[in-house]
Amino acid sequence: MNKYLQRLLLIIAGIYLVIMSSFVSPAFAQVSYTSPTQKDKFVPVLIALTESQIIFDFPEPTEGVKDKKLTLFSTFYFVHQAQASSATDAIALKNSSGTSLGVKLSKKDWCTAALEGTVQVKTDSNTLKTFNFATTGTTAQTNCKPFFPSLKEAIIRAMNRSLFAPAKGSFGDGSGDFILVPYRTIAVDKTVIPLGTVIYIPDARGKEVILPSGKKVKHDGYFFAADVGSAIKGNKIDTFLGITNKNPFSHVKSDPSKTFTAFVITDTRIKSALNTLHKS
Repeated sequence: MNKYLQRLLLIIAGIYLVIMSSFVSPAFAQVSYTSPTQKDKFVPVLIALTESQIIFDFPEPTEGVKDKKLTLFSTFYFVHQAQASSATDAIALKNSSGTSLGVKLSKKDWCTAALEGTVQVKTDSNTLKTFNFATTGTTAQTNCKPFFPSLKEAIIRAMNRSLFAPAKGSFGDGSGDFILVPYRTIAVDKTVIPLGTVIYIPDARGKEVILPSGKKVKHDGYFFAADVGSAIKGNKIDTFLGITNKNPFSHVKSDPSKTFTAFVITDTRIKSALNTLHKS
C-alpha cells in the first residue's frame, strides 16, 4: 500500500474513534477503581463521564446572559464510600418494601450513607454499586446518634429509618430524572432556584478541582441545579463534590453569614450541555 495512503487511513481511523467516544452516554459509563494506596480505600473512576463529558471550559458569561443576581451561601455533600460487611452486626441496605438490596454495611457506614444520601459500596466480588436514599420507613434499623451526636433528634430518628434504592448515576441520583455530577451539581430550594437552572459563581472560576479519575482541572464557575434536600432552604445551596469530602471552593464555607454572589445564566448552549450531562 502507498505509504501516504496508509498514513491517511490511520488518521481517518483515529478521527473516527475520537468522534465515537464523544457519544458515550452517562448511563453506559463504565465504573472501575484504581489500585488503592491503602487497604481500606478505593477510588472509583467514571471513565466515560469524567474524561469525555465533565469538561470545564465554558467562557465567562457576558452581561447579556446574566438573568438574575443572587446572594447565596453553600454547604457541600459527597458520595460516601464503603466496603460491604459480613460482620454479625452489619446492617442491610433495604428498599422501600423493606427487602434487602443484597448489601450490608457497618453501623457507621450505614449511618453515614443515611446522612449523605448516597453510598458507593465495594462488594466482596470487587464490584462497585451505588445506592441512593429512597424514602423513610416506619421501623428504625439502628441508632445513628453515637456517630452524629450534634444532629437534632428528629433528624436522627429519620436517618434510623432510611431506605435505599439502586442509583442510575454512578455518583448517585439527584431530583427527578437528574443524576449527580461531581463539581457541577448543586442542591437547591426549588422555590428559589428552579431545577434545571444554570448558576454562575465568579468565586469558583479558576479553582482547581480533582476529578474522580485523579485528573486536575480548573473550574469554569458554572453549576447546575439538579438536586434538593430537606435542609436546603432559602438562599442556601449544597455543592456536590463527588467522592471527596475535601472542599476545594473558597466560597463554600457552610456558614449562613458567609455569602457570595451568583448569577442565573440564560445561555442556551450551556444550559443544554449541563442538562444533558445530568440525564441518565
